Parts: sequence; structure tokens; C-alpha cells
Amino acid sequence: MIRELVIETVTAAGNVRKAAPTWSDVEAAILQLDGTTCRGVSLMTGDATGMSITGGRGHLVLCEVIIASKSDAILVDPLANEESVVQIEEPADCAYPARFAVARSRAIEAARYFCKHGDKNPSLAWEP
Repeated sequence: MIRELVIETVTAAGNVRKAAPTWSDVEAAILQLDGTTCRGVSLMTGDATGMSITGGRGHLVLCEVIIASKSDAILVDPLANEESVVQIEEPADCAYPARFAVARSRAIEAARYFCKHGDKNPSLAWEP
């Protein structure tokens, strides 16, 4: 289902690309996110559908899915304080509303479903 995995890094090696990744590759990439040197993971199916997971600082990430011919959606934490903001990556001015900063484990759950079905997990909370 996933044709390409891209890991965004700010190291001398640059971004890492892997064709036809396994679930182990995807999960390992998400676990590398630290918000500093490893900032993003993109999963692409090849038909204008993909998932992007960014951040990682404090084990919090931003997870967005783009489905061909449907609207984009962001994974949310419905229990988060509406007025709070959190920093999930460097530089310090990269702050997001707390509801968009989800636990890495929740993003892994969303990614597992996306890898199998090419869509957002309906058991999780999403906002357009």
C-alpha cells in the first residue's frame, strides 16, 4: 500500500527515502522523531494520498492525512485544553494548539491503519 517513506532530517545526510517500506520501517521512522534532528515522516501511496507526521519533542507529534479527492484531516486530542499551545519541534516559534499535538502512540495507531487501508482511522478523532 505505501509506495514511499520519507524521513525528514536536518543532518548532513539529509532526508532518507525508502521505497516499498515495511510496517517495521514505518514504525521505526516514527519512533525516531525528536523534533530537532529528525522532524518529519511522510508516507505516500502514489495516488495523491499520504500521511505526514511531524514533531516529536516531548513525544508529541502533529499527524495529518491527505486523501485523494477528499479533504485533508488532522488527528486531534479531543481532551486537550483548547487554549493551550505546545512546542513539538525546534525552532521555538513552532507552537501548535494543544489539540493538534497528539501522543506518538496515537500517531502510530493512525499510521498502522493508514498503511493497511490508505485512509484515516475512523476510531480516532480528526478535524478538517
